Amino acid sequence: MFLKTIIKQGEKISKLDEENKILYDENKELRNENEGLKMQNYHSKILAEDTLELLNLLQDIDRKGNSEESKKKDRNVILNNLRKRNINIIKELVDLPQSN
Repeated sequence: MFLKTIIKQGEKISKLDEENKILYDENKELRNENEGLKMQNYHSKILAEDTLELLNLLQDIDRKGNSEESKKKDRNVILNNLRKRNINIIKELVDLPQSN
């Protein structure tokens, strides 16, 4: 009788160990996914802030008393800068590990 109880407890411990490993692996995956989401959030925030900043600069260009040719050049510089920043951030977001 005593031996059967010990065997049953050993089986229960084995099952608990298996469950613990499964939960550990799942927790590890969720931590990695969480880090990826935090990084995406950070990059998205930077993207939005940069975009707003450059849109404000575009708006300021229209208020300047410069010639239309000068305004056009200034706009193009800002737009090209915005494109470069966005492309770099998008590349970083795409390169982040994706969860299954």
